[in-house]
Amino acid sequence: MTAAILLRLEVRQKPMLTPVLAVFDEAQRLDIVSMENLFIEPGALHIPTVNPPVLHAAAPVVTDGEMEMEKTAWTLRPPPVPSDPVVHASAPKEAFSEHGVFLTPSSAADDEFLRQTMEEIEMLPSPALVIDVKGSSVYFPSGAPMATKLGLVKPLVKLPAIIAEAHRRGITVIGRFIALKDPSLASRKPETQIRHPLRSRSVGNVWVDGSNATTLQYNKEILEDLVQTGIDEINLDYIRYPTEYAPGDIGLSGAEKAEHIAAFLRMARDVIDRSERNVRLGISTFAILGWNFSVNFEPLGQDIPRFADIVDVISPMAYPSTFSIHAYYDPAREKGAACTTSYTRHSWDTESSSVQTTSTRFARGFRGTA
Repeated sequence: MTAAILLRLEVRQKPMLTPVLAVFDEAQRLDIVSMENLFIEPGALHIPTVNPPVLHAAAPVVTDGEMEMEKTAWTLRPPPVPSDPVVHASAPKEAFSEHGVFLTPSSAADDEFLRQTMEEIEMLPSPALVIDVKGSSVYFPSGAPMATKLGLVKPLVKLPAIIAEAHRRGITVIGRFIALKDPSLASRKPETQIRHPLRSRSVGNVWVDGSNATTLQYNKEILEDLVQTGIDEINLDYIRYPTEYAPGDIGLSGAEKAEHIAAFLRMARDVIDRSERNVRLGISTFAILGWNFSVNFEPLGQDIPRFADIVDVISPMAYPSTFSIHAYYDPAREKGAACTTSYTRHSWDTESSSVQTTSTRFARGFRGTA
């Protein structure tokens, strides 16, 4: 078993964001999609073609009665940082790091494997377990009405018992909660699907709209049960817009996408606050938002300065492909990056079906882009 140091950011300090001059070329358009393919299907070689996004900062201009886009270089500004930052009661008071492993539902359901895992990691400083609690199904015992009615509760993970034993050993438990990539909900409740605001055309039955009333109610009911299990942190993953569709098919600007995502985050924040439980709220973000923020913000809608006021922890996702030779991040080329991330090594344990990760945490905690 490979121990892990979870890559995390404490949401506390105020960053300095400055205007960015971005040149949007073919390589940049394909980076996000090609990287995502590597994440979801390791070894995938096919890189889909993505049409150039229409960015709200580069509005069309009329020339001789015809529409044409402005040239390929434009100046974009990141969203403003709130002047009065909010620090929630559950937010870490000090910069911290945690060492541990990520377990899939099947791994967490294997009592012997789980016991061995806890015995190994409890010897580490600040040990932690990250366990899948919600994906296309709900993996822990839950009476959430909508999920139960849809037949989506599959309680593989004895979460309250696992948490109790983990706490006895001094281990923090983090629940990985897949938020907006939810094909089960999208296919059973078509009204939750992402739709073009003018054409009302769905982009498919894989992703859901974070601001949709049914999406919010479904996830709210699950979160209300989750916070009562004694879990230490809820990490929202896939809390973004998809990159596999042309921007014109979605029909929203980055700012509009961010507003839809913020609706989901506010719901989760409210559930935790009303529960009066000491549960941290975290999100996972694409590490590429640390540079070329204004360009990468548009397809993803991950407004880090804005979300920082709602959540307690930001975990930028760094992958080997991000920092390998000729990959997306080149320190010599990207001298204006907002942050620098260390190399992260991932391995796949085929017997336990669990991802083992080794990485170094950001040395400095700050609120802002990552």
